[in-house]
Amino acid sequence: MTSIKGNVVYALQLSIVSGVSYFLGYFLSGFTLPTVAEVGGLWSVISGVLVIKQHQSESYSAGFGRLLGTLVGCVVSAICLYIPEMIFALLLNIFITSLICTSIPKLKELNFQACITSAVIIIIWQLGSKNNEWLFSFSRFIESVAGVSVAIAVANTSRIWKKIKRS
Repeated sequence: MTSIKGNVVYALQLSIVSGVSYFLGYFLSGFTLPTVAEVGGLWSVISGVLVIKQHQSESYSAGFGRLLGTLVGCVVSAICLYIPEMIFALLLNIFITSLICTSIPKLKELNFQACITSAVIIIIWQLGSKNNEWLFSFSRFIESVAGVSVAIAVANTSRIWKKIKRS
């Protein structure tokens, strides 16, 4: 059972990850796709929040899974973005992404991450950000890297702080 102090520290970590991830994702998206920079910030926040855990080792594992699942979703989405009708692109995208993840034992647990990534890419693309398909998908991956990196950094900072307090 975690203490109230532990819960406060975790809530603070989530807040820091959210704020830093948003600005980093927004900044990175602004270079390549300025019309959807807010999406970049949002995607970085989502990635960071999904990764930061109360135990550092869990954050590492979650971060690796998030990046691998995002990579699968980004690649399949980039291909499916060439389908002009959104609903067909979305359905085929989710089908192929899920089929890949559930067919490869090491990717089975990443099905959720990959399918969420696929859905976000297809839907946001259709809302009017008709940029280069590969650049658009790759940007979501870079934003995930940003959010995961911030979460891992915050998790490490927490570990270092605990070591300093013990000394």
